[in-house]
Amino acid sequence: PFLSRLLGLFLFKMGFVQTRVKKAKSRNLITVLYFHNPSAELFAGCVRWLIDNKYIFISVQELYDILSNRDVPPVGAVCLTVDDGWRENLSNIIPVINNRRIPICFFISTGAVEDGVFWWSICARAERDGFDKSISIKKFKTIAESERARRVDEMRKKIALDREAMTKEEIVEISKNIFVTIGSHTVNHACINQCTDKELAYE
Repeated sequence: PFLSRLLGLFLFKMGFVQTRVKKAKSRNLITVLYFHNPSAELFAGCVRWLIDNKYIFISVQELYDILSNRDVPPVGAVCLTVDDGWRENLSNIIPVINNRRIPICFFISTGAVEDGVFWWSICARAERDGFDKSISIKKFKTIAESERARRVDEMRKKIALDREAMTKEEIVEISKNIFVTIGSHTVNHACINQCTDKELAYE
């Protein structure tokens, strides 16, 4: 977090941020920002910055309509999305969008909803605890999907983690929110470049 803040401050002071804002508002551009598991402070700060800089929030449906109809987007259009389906999104993101009344789309990995955890968390715990010296998240992104899934399933039997993904009930509940859209983010959050055609169809 410290290094990220330092990098952000550097980019801001050097004028990169201001340049990008001007570019986004001088052309028919749409800014799409995606999050994973931001803290409440980070997400609220990003939204506040966008509002202060007069960005116009659009939903994924509006984004789709603009692209499909080749319409001119509003100046400073921005679309917010969130990947994976982290449970902390419920407390860190939902209150902000409700308060600010802005649209957002959650792209959910359904396998984690059923299992409760994401595969890389299992891998990280196994790597940390010395479960297998050949295990690393980086390596698991380079092997065949079937092999990755098999090895994660083996580790899952020996490693217990608290739930980190939303439940089905929680997803159903937020789907009723007028500011929320739910989208697909595959089943197993597979590394799709390592999948067969059959595995891709399933995901």
